[in-house]
Amino acid sequence: MKTPWMKACALAGLCWLTWASPAIAAAPWVTGYLPGYTQDGAGNAAYMDDADWEMLTHVVHFASEINPSTGTLTDTGNSIGATKRQKAIALAHSKNRPILFSVVAWENIHKPVLADPLKRQALIDSLLARLDEGYDGLDIDLEPIVSWGQTANADYELFINALHTAMQQKTSALLQRPPLLAVAADYRAKTVLSHLHTKIDQINIMFYNMATHNEAITWHDAALYDGGKTYPSTGGKVSSVDGYIKQLLDAGVPRDKLGLGMSFEIRIWKGGSGTATGGATAPFQTWTSVPQEWTTGTPLESYAQLMDNRYQQSQYRWDDVAKMGYLSIDAENDADDQFVSFNDPRAVAEKIQYVKKMQLGGAMIWHLQLDYRAAKTGSKRREIMHSIRNALATGATPQ
Repeated sequence: MKTPWMKACALAGLCWLTWASPAIAAAPWVTGYLPGYTQDGAGNAAYMDDADWEMLTHVVHFASEINPSTGTLTDTGNSIGATKRQKAIALAHSKNRPILFSVVAWENIHKPVLADPLKRQALIDSLLARLDEGYDGLDIDLEPIVSWGQTANADYELFINALHTAMQQKTSALLQRPPLLAVAADYRAKTVLSHLHTKIDQINIMFYNMATHNEAITWHDAALYDGGKTYPSTGGKVSSVDGYIKQLLDAGVPRDKLGLGMSFEIRIWKGGSGTATGGATAPFQTWTSVPQEWTTGTPLESYAQLMDNRYQQSQYRWDDVAKMGYLSIDAENDADDQFVSFNDPRAVAEKIQYVKKMQLGGAMIWHLQLDYRAAKTGSKRREIMHSIRNALATGATPQ
């Protein structure tokens, strides 16, 4: 027997989305971030074609920031003005895809705003006004949710609970239900997320930026598995998607609310000294002189930039423990040595298979333009998106 919602979603062609009735078998969600700064002046996203839209289940329009003085939104930082907002909504709805409006802020901004009841309410009111523009939900990207060394954030919990309550009074015209609520988070917020999961439709964990020089060893930015490896400095397991997912599950976050976030940016370790090759050229190297990495000066380039400007097949390696691709560049000068870790087509396929194996809610993509190579044709134009599509459809992992 079909409920009214089931009938409505069948008519809209949306029953495969994870927020449908539990009686409906749901495929993993694929939520992709569409930044305002990647749209042209008229709001178009020329890098997206029909196959890209078809693969996605949800789009996040990224992002307004928070005015620390008032708690209201500001739109200049990521170029997400009214013209681009209306065009993004129209594009997504023309493809029958829900689009969520995103707000982003770092801890120095969001913590004092959420701690002030008047500013917190101003932020909620501003977000509700964006829903009235035609968005189908909200994406809350306040980083980090918990301060380093802490486990709680009572003000964040107050904010999410109040925002969720207010959102229940509105209806998405596309979905014919209250708007969706998604959050972007890191695994350290597991306790807070375990308290809030009933209010949130998607908890997308940002499984990137997971390795720095602070751990005193080179490691992948987004390793899927740790392979039993531990940090020499602490004895703790090296960072991995699998390790952190299990911590979230143990904390009580339901697996069907979790999204595995994948970045299409690359992470470069460069130089240093005292490794087996001189400078940094591979994962799990210690050093005597610290190499540079993304927190200390190496660029956060895109996968497309890597392939167009840096990639050489002879330097490519596959780490079958971490399930990550990387370049190993052993230059004549140690200062020019590089270990470049990145999600390649094989790595993202492995992550999609992990989503399926662990019965997670879905996957999240940061962001939708980063693998786009305009000069290429066929699958080479969007190698990573193509690999995700294949993995979703067939379970195949490219070799």
